[in-house]
Amino acid sequence: MRLRRVRFAWLAVGCLALGYLAVGCVGPGASDSLRKAGPLRVSELGDGGDPRRGASLWAVGRGLEYAAAGRSDRALIEYERAVQMDASNPIAYLALARHYLELGDPLRALRNLDQAELLLGLEPGDERLRSQSRAVDGTIVRIEPHLDGLRGGALLALGREAEARPLLERARQNAPEVWGDAQLSAEELR
Repeated sequence: MRLRRVRFAWLAVGCLALGYLAVGCVGPGASDSLRKAGPLRVSELGDGGDPRRGASLWAVGRGLEYAAAGRSDRALIEYERAVQMDASNPIAYLALARHYLELGDPLRALRNLDQAELLLGLEPGDERLRSQSRAVDGTIVRIEPHLDGLRGGALLALGREAEARPLLERARQNAPEVWGDAQLSAEELR
């Protein structure tokens, strides 16, 4: 009987150690949904049964392709087209925020980021509300590193380093494969 208890104790310790190791490899602060699926990419999104949303997301994807090819003028046309097709598409505003940050216009980036967060049901920049908001399919969880990183990048560009650093660090912790360099490229969002 004692031998059985000892084996069980070692098994429990081993499982606990593996659990801590697995969590540690993903990074502190990352949610379960984010760990399983990684940060949001536009190419993974369907239209949700809404042809207008699907067309808008297609335009965003096309814009990201142009941006990745160095054609920011064409990318902007596609992002604006995406907003015209579906003004309630938060991903279009997220792409615009990334675009303007890349062009060195942090104020425009923040305005578009605010709009994306509002459409996601989040209060722009409000940490308390964001931590309580979770979409069923994990969209908000998976988009959080992008929201944090883009806001941090825009604040850093405006010289507000004390506000920017924690956001950029959280983005890096939750999605190191994308935010390890503190930037969101068109290819990483596509």
